[in-house]
Amino acid sequence: MSNSSTATLDVTFKPGQVLIFTPDTKNRGFSAPAGTEVTVGPQGVYFAGERRYVEIIWPHAVTQGNGGYYVHDFVAKTEGVAQAAPKAEPKKPAEPSAPMTKAVLELMRRKGAITQMEAQGVLRCRALPRRIADLKVLGHRITREMKMDPTGQRYARYHLHKAA
Repeated sequence: MSNSSTATLDVTFKPGQVLIFTPDTKNRGFSAPAGTEVTVGPQGVYFAGERRYVEIIWPHAVTQGNGGYYVHDFVAKTEGVAQAAPKAEPKKPAEPSAPMTKAVLELMRRKGAITQMEAQGVLRCRALPRRIADLKVLGHRITREMKMDPTGQRYARYHLHKAA
C-alpha cells in the first residue's frame, strides 16, 4: 500500500487515537468483545482496493490480531463518550493525464462500458485492465462484469458509473 493514497483521504481516525470496537454484525470471527478500547496504528485509515480500512492495535489482553479492520466497526472515543465517525464526502474523480487513459475514459463516457476487444479495435489499447486500474486510483467508479461470447470464450466488460 502506497502512502500517496492515505494522503488523499478524508481521515477520520488519526494514528494514536483511541477507538471503541463496535462490530455491526455478530459471528465474523472476532475474539474481542464489543466495547474493547483499541488504538489506531501508525498507518491510520487507508484504502485497499475500493475498501476503506483502519489499522488497529489491540490491547495485549485481547487475542485479536493487529492489522487492518473495517472503519465501520469502530467509533471514536472522545471525553469518555463514543461518537460515530462522520461519513466522508465522496470526492470528485481526478482527470487522467496519460493520453491512453484519457482516451479510455472518454470512450467509456460515450458508451458507458468497454471490453478489451473494443479498446484494442477503436483505441489500439492493448492494456485495458491497467488503464482501468489507473482510472480507479484517480477515483472513478468502474465495475467489471464477466461475460461469455458464443464460442465459450470469457471476457470482461468494464462499466463506468456516474459520479454522485
